[in-house]
Amino acid sequence: MASTIYFGNRQKQTYIPAPDVGMAWSNVKRSNLIALEGGGVYVDDSKASHREGVAEWSTQNPASFRVVKEFLDGVWGPGPFYWVDPFAADTNLLSPAWATPGIIADGDWPEIYTAPRVGAPTASPGLLGLPTRTVTYAPTNLSTDATPARRFTILIPPGYQLAFGCHGWRTGSAVVAVRSTMANGTQSTTTFAPADTTGALSLQATNLFPYSAGHRLVDIFLARTDATSSTISLAAMRAIVVPEGATIVADNQPFVSGEGAGGLRFAGGITETLKYAPRDPALRSKGFSVKLVEIGDWG
Repeated sequence: MASTIYFGNRQKQTYIPAPDVGMAWSNVKRSNLIALEGGGVYVDDSKASHREGVAEWSTQNPASFRVVKEFLDGVWGPGPFYWVDPFAADTNLLSPAWATPGIIADGDWPEIYTAPRVGAPTASPGLLGLPTRTVTYAPTNLSTDATPARRFTILIPPGYQLAFGCHGWRTGSAVVAVRSTMANGTQSTTTFAPADTTGALSLQATNLFPYSAGHRLVDIFLARTDATSSTISLAAMRAIVVPEGATIVADNQPFVSGEGAGGLRFAGGITETLKYAPRDPALRSKGFSVKLVEIGDWG
């Protein structure tokens, strides 16, 4: 893994040491095996899943790990916490239901908007590997209103910016809004009408909200830009963080399903293993492990 990983909450974001033993991520579903009288079995699994991960550091100087303990202790405010997964940062940082909203119709994925869906799932052409279903919402909040509770948050690491795309169609003024929060607390919002599912455009913007301009995190949510009665039908969304100044190809890029996680919480405390404690603090070492659980839209 990378030597550091970008981590934080809405109040503070920073690099932390990357787990040197790796991180075992699991997609966890509700799962029941029901024995049948004839000796068979019925598998009752949820369609939806959340992510759980155990991060382990076999040997770490306590000083370099202290920031993780401070996050857990609430020194920098409460969770949820966000993790720029290095394996999803250049594929799709959105969670499955945000990246592929059509799967919400399967019944137990959390909605990406507070109001109920309208109408039935609609088939889309699915070019560029796009999902073949959409779901439709009728947002009533304006893109200039306060950020709604139902949102997806992504951190912007130093030296990076956001690339974003969404596909589907709309009526009225419905949009996907991407709102940045800057280091000084001010906010700015960019809105997107869904791109045509039959076109070649993959990413509608590749240079949003660079860290060097003060942007620290973004929230993605559904809205409308005026009081017109509106609907938005979404087949796919994609969000990645890319180096500032990099040339990103925006056309004819195959869709990548969501590999990220929503808001995370620490589950339990930190497990510490004392390794070496000489007089020189710079030479001291411990082993650490923590468990992170995605609460996202369930929290």
